[in-house]
Amino acid sequence: MRPFRGMPHRATSLVMFIITLVMSQNVSAAELKFRITGIDVNRGGTILAGLYASEDTYPKPGYEVAGLVLPVQGDQIVASFEDLPPGNYVIGLLHDEDQDLAMDYGFLGIPLEGYGFSGTKNAPLFPPQFRQVAFDLESNDVQTTEIQLKYL
Repeated sequence: MRPFRGMPHRATSLVMFIITLVMSQNVSAAELKFRITGIDVNRGGTILAGLYASEDTYPKPGYEVAGLVLPVQGDQIVASFEDLPPGNYVIGLLHDEDQDLAMDYGFLGIPLEGYGFSGTKNAPLFPPQFRQVAFDLESNDVQTTEIQLKYL
């Protein structure tokens, strides 16, 4: 009995397709874990975490490549951004006390809510430049960072 003509070619193509599909899953996926410290629990609200991948869009609201809304339940929160492509990133944080999804400002533009940025020990009054606080995330990398919120 003769096998169906072309079967070896079709079987090989199917096997190659499956191998390619399996190997392409998360080949370049990276993870960024971060710990938020210094949260003033008495202020309530949520923590907004935005991940920026470009100097052109940082720190503009709505231009994040990923974002998280985290409930305030203690003075620390551990969270992560997963399945990220390799690149340069900055995390911006806002303690959105009134949950209006925006930073509230007082006299002379001074922030009224807590905030923080990756790559800084003590967040400056205004957002630092992207290149000053960006970090490089490589393929299959898992990085951990700590960001302390600042309240004025």
